[in-house]
Amino acid sequence: MPTKKTTTAPQQPSRKLVTGIVRSRLGTTSRLSILNDVGGTAELPTGNYRVRLLTSWYDYETGTRCIGELIDLKDIATALEVGTTGYTPEDYRKYGEEHLERTFKAAHEFDPGRVYFHEDDFIPDAPASYGTPS
Repeated sequence: MPTKKTTTAPQQPSRKLVTGIVRSRLGTTSRLSILNDVGGTAELPTGNYRVRLLTSWYDYETGTRCIGELIDLKDIATALEVGTTGYTPEDYRKYGEEHLERTFKAAHEFDPGRVYFHEDDFIPDAPASYGTPS
């Protein structure tokens, strides 16, 4: 009888959670933004926000851009208020079917906890561990 050979899958490195503060300042380029419920961009009010870094990439025009998630519930509530426009996808029907579909998709995917920011505005809790989570 043949022996069944078993193999163990290689261990994947655990995903390192990089957290920190994003500073959003009025009158500067330091802004924390979200995608609103109809697909536009909305900026969060001035303040400091606790975030978990999800990913980052280099953009040759603007430098390193980051996507993160808000950690504190009150910040998520603020983002929900800022990102809720009061419009429905049906309000965009007059702009054509393609625009209507994009707006329906944006409404379905709306996540007020997902934030976008520049690396210069991010102060990691542990500076040595900063970078895209592995």
